[in-house]
Amino acid sequence: MLIKFAGKSEMGSLNSMIKHSLANMNLIPNFFQNKRSLSDIKPENLNPNRTALKEALDKCRREIKKSKRWNVLPSPICFEHAAMLSRQNKSYQTEIKICQLYISLVDECISRRTFIKKRFERKALFLRQPFDARIHNIEHLNTSDGVDVRHM
Repeated sequence: MLIKFAGKSEMGSLNSMIKHSLANMNLIPNFFQNKRSLSDIKPENLNPNRTALKEALDKCRREIKKSKRWNVLPSPICFEHAAMLSRQNKSYQTEIKICQLYISLVDECISRRTFIKKRFERKALFLRQPFDARIHNIEHLNTSDGVDVRHM
């Protein structure tokens, strides 16, 4: 029996998302310009989302491998968590890529399925709905400048 792991395109895009999100986050702002020592840095200045996002993307990578190996739907929990953390960092493009990656994984899993397809498709569409809504909300956030407070 031949076991197929995650394709290079999915893993490559996930690796590039990790590198891009970590490069855009600033762990210690202006550390070298101000020449402060590490003891002067307060813990609240460190960005805990950086490590949490990296761990969440690693969980996504494991979920991709598991879903491809066992031909099951990937769990949306780790992808939702990674998307939430990227939104907290205001990295909207990374969030869109995570959502699109999950949607493509679900579509690929549906196309590989050969039996009990109707019930499986309903479950897959149910799992995709939050990611479709999230992409729609992100596109709305990108086009608007924020909340309009004139009406409040």
